[in-house]
Amino acid sequence: MEIKVKKSLGQNFLTDKNIIKSIVDIGFITDNDVILEVGPGTGNLTEFIFKKNPKQIYAIEKDYNLVNFLNEKFEEKIKIINEDILNFKINNISNEKFIIYGNLPYNISTQILTQWIVDQQQFGSIKKLILMFQKEVANRIIAKINSKNYGRLSIISNWKLNIKKEFDINPKSFFPKPKVDSTLLSFVPRKDFFHIKKPANLEKITRIFFNQRRKMIKNPLRQIFKDPDQIAEKLKLNINLRPQNLSPKNYFDITTEYEKLNIVPLEVRIRNIIGKVIAPSECSGIDREIQDIMNNGEVNKAILQYERNDNIFNWGRSGEVGADYIINYCLENNSSRKLNN
Repeated sequence: MEIKVKKSLGQNFLTDKNIIKSIVDIGFITDNDVILEVGPGTGNLTEFIFKKNPKQIYAIEKDYNLVNFLNEKFEEKIKIINEDILNFKINNISNEKFIIYGNLPYNISTQILTQWIVDQQQFGSIKKLILMFQKEVANRIIAKINSKNYGRLSIISNWKLNIKKEFDINPKSFFPKPKVDSTLLSFVPRKDFFHIKKPANLEKITRIFFNQRRKMIKNPLRQIFKDPDQIAEKLKLNINLRPQNLSPKNYFDITTEYEKLNIVPLEVRIRNIIGKVIAPSECSGIDREIQDIMNNGEVNKAILQYERNDNIFNWGRSGEVGADYIINYCLENNSSRKLNN
């Protein structure tokens, strides 16, 4: 079967057998291990994994043509799942923990990694990760505090995972050759990690801070808390530092303080104050309920203004904050844009 490379799916197939063998060996696969390969492509890595005789091999492949190719190649000796990994939960495959190999599409690699970390059910399915990234992205993942590459990805990745850089991989090891160098990283779940009620809150806090990377941290603290000085004093933070000068532990502590606020979404607050929930049996009187709300227009206007001032950040300076966000987004995603171009 002839295989046509699909650039839209970020396909670059690893062909260097020496590199493939080295990658597989990092997993220290035994006959009790269950393997999950994400993006097996033409099955070059899969062949070497198969030789290790693991308990079971699963492979997730989005390209339907490659699924047919792999089924012919391995004759149902492995279980192939035709899904988009971004829309698929790995914990739905099996109750066992996986050694996960992945030559991930570089334009979505960080999204996949973050998804596995913040989703507790998926994270619980991980025994070890052996993943390939664009070199610049890998440098961001393993970056240390106070370095130029240190940011959201560094903090979120190191939150639950011990990370090791294995080696760099030359573009010549792939077909077709990518325009960038690659790096292989291995990840092992930490036995103990900082407890955060909702991982999405850590994403939110780090996003707010690093969208203002050039500003002192008093600015994002002011955006999040009504009394930023009190929070800074409690957490022993120097408000004149910049986001890259705070440790991961600092961000975990800030997230914990944010979660103590028990913030109710603004639309829910407004609905509860000036709106009304109507049961299906009450729909016949909905016109009267609407009229009652309209009759209290001035009161409701005052309430809305109060809620706006109390809950909407950057009122009157959203242009400045938006520009900062765009600039930092472009800087942090420059590597992905290069690849797509």
